[in-house]
Amino acid sequence: MAVMRALLYLRLMMVRNVLIAFLRRMRQPRYLFGLAMALAYFWLVFFKRPNQLPPMQAENSDSFELTAAFFLSVVAMGIWLLPGDKPSLRFSEAEVSFLFPAPLKRSQLIHYKLVTGMLSGLLGALFFTLLSARFTSGSGQSLRLAGGWWFLLNIISLHDTGAAFTLVRLGTGKAVVWLRRGGVAALMLLFVILVGYLIVHQQTQTLHKLLAPARFLVQPFFASGLAYVRSMAFLLLLFAVHYWWVLRMETPFEEASMALASKRAEVLAKMRAGKSVRIAGKARPRREPFVLRPRMPVELVLLWKNLMLLPPYLNRRVFVASALVIGFGMRWLRHEGGYAGQAAAGTFGMIALILMGYMLLFAPQVVRNDVRSDLAQGDLMKAWPLPGWRIVLGSLLAPVLVMSALAWLFLLTAATGIQAEGKLTPWLTLELKASLAACAAIAMPVLSALLLIGPNAIALYFPAWSQTGMSSQRGFDAMGLRLLLMAGQLILLLVTLLPPILLAMLVFYLSQWFASQTVGMVLATVAGLLVLLLEILYAIHLLGERFEQLDIGAELRQ
Repeated sequence: MAVMRALLYLRLMMVRNVLIAFLRRMRQPRYLFGLAMALAYFWLVFFKRPNQLPPMQAENSDSFELTAAFFLSVVAMGIWLLPGDKPSLRFSEAEVSFLFPAPLKRSQLIHYKLVTGMLSGLLGALFFTLLSARFTSGSGQSLRLAGGWWFLLNIISLHDTGAAFTLVRLGTGKAVVWLRRGGVAALMLLFVILVGYLIVHQQTQTLHKLLAPARFLVQPFFASGLAYVRSMAFLLLLFAVHYWWVLRMETPFEEASMALASKRAEVLAKMRAGKSVRIAGKARPRREPFVLRPRMPVELVLLWKNLMLLPPYLNRRVFVASALVIGFGMRWLRHEGGYAGQAAAGTFGMIALILMGYMLLFAPQVVRNDVRSDLAQGDLMKAWPLPGWRIVLGSLLAPVLVMSALAWLFLLTAATGIQAEGKLTPWLTLELKASLAACAAIAMPVLSALLLIGPNAIALYFPAWSQTGMSSQRGFDAMGLRLLLMAGQLILLLVTLLPPILLAMLVFYLSQWFASQTVGMVLATVAGLLVLLLEILYAIHLLGERFEQLDIGAELRQ
């Protein structure tokens, strides 16, 4: 207990230092504005009761429970299929320096990290409770949800740690790893096929029995009264079993934790010095996206460099294979699946359109291998004998290509899934559907470039406010700052889209006097894209001038 009190004191001092650093950061106006934005966002989204969603009906709770149990089962099997490369217990550099040489047993270190994770899990439970509390009808049910989320998150974390310890005990040889992955993958595929078979044939009782272990984990979110008490007792027992399992393993983790702490300290040192950071796993040989030529334009060289920074699975072979699977799969559903297959294909098509909208909205914030990732080396890049607009243009090509490829896959799913002249879309003729798909596919690269102009403009004009490379702050204030910047990007996007949309509407209206609807749509698309291209080229020219004038080292140290 004396050791645990000392470790608890250490954790409390760390929390105190975090709060002090947070208060000191509030002296900077940008973080103060960000905190106000985050608080306003949470108030409008989570705490404003007039917009509360209706509570979940009893007849829908069973389907929601089965769906949650299915996904939870897949997550549990995925933990054993693809464990992380990082150590199961992660210690900071300070903890490695002070705790590892201390006269502490390995079990005491495990206790310390597990208890710390349980306390940190309170924040995750609070966040998920805020998300799900809008389906509740009172504060008492919200408290019950908080307890269920806390137990569930901690059980998943303990299961992840225990699985990592067990896999280390089993060995890390290639033969063992491939045998284990093959067995788990086969079990997961069999599980998914069996669940799909039971759903299609409406064997609800068998499905309940198959998903019974995972259903016990999610029952606190749908039960009340005595059933809630029983489900929470089961969660408590499962939590205790997992805690005992992790504690009994005592697999050596010190060496991996020390290596990770050293790597993280090196990354933080580079970030504080304003240098670029590349975090990757083991270096493995990979095929280059295309062959570099001696007299190749610098824009293509920057495209090659940024494509090499992408994950290995984002390549043209995966894109072609995905397109073939989507095309033949949708064709099989529509022609061999009967009415149910056609309905499923149409559903997939509508979901693809929705996902494409979300992708276009959030991908510019995620795909950052552009000016934002290169800004730390901006002083070096400014020394190149090139105008700034060419560097900006070359940096934008890779994310434009990635976003366009993803959008094309979503468009292919929608075009092959949504039926022409169907019951829900009687107005959608085959000719109109083909012209809509073709116009959208042509417009995607231009639209992707326009969506990337805003984030890169903020990175160049307000580098201290933007998240450049890996230099990012955490906390409510930083989240609010990013929300504020994202709102500015949306306003800029709406202002930029207004002229081409108005011109396209005018061209489409005038074309009805001398051409068909399909031809008018093509003419309107071409007119709108020409205006967008002019806007993008002018924006790239302005960003290039800003890049040439920017004192990058001074801005990033602010």
